[in-house]
Amino acid sequence: MTIEGNIDHLDEYGVAGWAFDAAAPDQPLSVVVFLGDRELDQVWADEYRDDLKAAGKGDGRHSFRYLFPKEIGQDRLAE
Repeated sequence: MTIEGNIDHLDEYGVAGWAFDAAAPDQPLSVVVFLGDRELDQVWADEYRDDLKAAGKGDGRHSFRYLFPKEIGQDRLAE
């Protein structure tokens, strides 16, 4: 398994990025979202992006977005 990825955006509202396995180029990956040591959730990196397709990242469906729960504010992200 050769995993590549990136966090493209992170703020008090959520996180977005992409994850890709070159050994399974058309299969989405599961991304686990943590805040410090606390596991918040698991999301699929299965949203389409033109730039990922153009970069040869399989079918381009390797993007993810996660919105933080409302009880997690900007001050908690600094922990």
